[in-house]
Amino acid sequence: DHDPVLTQTLSEIAWFCFSMPFPPFIVQDLAVSWAILSDKRPKPLFPHWLAYATTGLTLTFYPALGVHCVHYGAMAWDGALEFWLGAAGFGIQVGLLVSFLIKAVGRPDEEDVVELVDL
Repeated sequence: DHDPVLTQTLSEIAWFCFSMPFPPFIVQDLAVSWAILSDKRPKPLFPHWLAYATTGLTLTFYPALGVHCVHYGAMAWDGALEFWLGAAGFGIQVGLLVSFLIKAVGRPDEEDVVELVDL
């Protein structure tokens, strides 16, 4: 048996490590949004609203910045804003991106062929 205080401390450290490593995902999501908006073809591979939705859903990760400051309530590591808002936003974002990626994979190539140029 372990001391309950030690168990509580280790549990909080584990949740901290689980909740906080999201900044690389923010950079990735912004890069995906930029790539979607950079497609200037008449019929883009992904609709432009998907880029705005991806950026908006990325904002749901920001309440996790308070994980180390608040111990109780909605902003705590297990609270509604801290964990569940980010988890729901991430789930919706992944669902949208995967569904549109599956549609894009099955889409036939158009006549937009990139020509290789010898330098």
